[in-house]
Amino acid sequence: MRETAYWVWLQQALGAGAPQGAALLKAFDSIEEVYAASAYPSTVELSPKQRRALQNKSLDTAERELEILQSLDGFLIIPGDEEYETLFEGMYAPPVMLYGRGTRFDPCDVPRVAVVGTRHHDDSGVLVTRRLSAGLAAGGAVVVSGGAEGLDCEALCAAMDAGGRCLSFQACGIDVEYPRATQFMRERLLASGGMLLSEFPMGSKAYGYHFPIRNRLIAGCTLGTLVTEAPLKSGALMTAKWAREQGRDVFVAPGPVGVESAAGSNELLKDGATPVTAAADILMTYALRYPFAIDIEAAVEAEEHAAALLHDERNDRAPLSPLPARTVLSVAQPPEETVPVPCPETASDEAKAVYAALLSGGQTAAELSRSTALPLSRVLTALTMLELGGTVRCTAGQRYELLS
Repeated sequence: MRETAYWVWLQQALGAGAPQGAALLKAFDSIEEVYAASAYPSTVELSPKQRRALQNKSLDTAERELEILQSLDGFLIIPGDEEYETLFEGMYAPPVMLYGRGTRFDPCDVPRVAVVGTRHHDDSGVLVTRRLSAGLAAGGAVVVSGGAEGLDCEALCAAMDAGGRCLSFQACGIDVEYPRATQFMRERLLASGGMLLSEFPMGSKAYGYHFPIRNRLIAGCTLGTLVTEAPLKSGALMTAKWAREQGRDVFVAPGPVGVESAAGSNELLKDGATPVTAAADILMTYALRYPFAIDIEAAVEAEEHAAALLHDERNDRAPLSPLPARTVLSVAQPPEETVPVPCPETASDEAKAVYAALLSGGQTAAELSRSTALPLSRVLTALTMLELGGTVRCTAGQRYELLS
């Protein structure tokens, strides 16, 4: 257990989402050497808080984590494991390690596609998400999502209905029932041969700044991200942004013009995302790379079956309003005064300067470069750190704004 405890120790010392893990592991020959070191190279940009944590060599907390994980029949996924190398090859800021539950499998021989969307969807979003997710799963892809209420949960359930294996990333500890409304999906995922993964320690609650950290994993471990429906302010857009920045494909199911719940996903189309209307559009992108995994006929059949199931469900209940409930609420209620998420204490001086500039309103990276007098490359680095810290997001038109 001691060797695996080193990985948990390093993860806790650096913090989830920290990019320094890969640099430290490159600077030393092994995790044992990282643990034993009394000093760390200046080329690895560690914050004072991280340096202090690395000097604390106690493994007590790490070993308690592993005991809890073992009691859940869980496991760690660490560098060198087949799953780790497959999922995070070439990814920026890969996790030091992951906590996992479920059935371990190496997704090396099948395409992995993220399917994400809004919690506040309409009937069209449910139909599109279920159809495309079922088609992807039956057609040979592993469907990856976050498992939140709404379309993320719909995507995973539809994929499992089609007999597919799924990966779901948590924004909390894998022993935490969050959100409670989708606990049934997580239980089903574990029973169906899928994996539930998280970068956060056991017992961690789902804080707001956890979601951007989680979203980078969803985007980074997949070949492409499909956004089925998303408004202008949506975590799905953050996942798509991470996908684009890491050189992954971004696919979008076009939504009706003028409908709030599809405004953000339609903006992605204007920014160059690939429009798709069927799972085959995505599967054909990877057909040459995975010729023995992809089955277009099965995908088409699964889409038709998913649509038929939804039609039967809707005939058994009252029809939904054509407008999402949140649209009515947004008209009936005045906007609440919001306060920006504070800048992280561990942020660099450059990140703090960028944060201060954004207090006056949203700006593009180029505008921030002018207003802070920082080189564009340093502004982009600062923005990435602020996004990982859950204080900044990128909106339509590649403008950055503070989260509240």
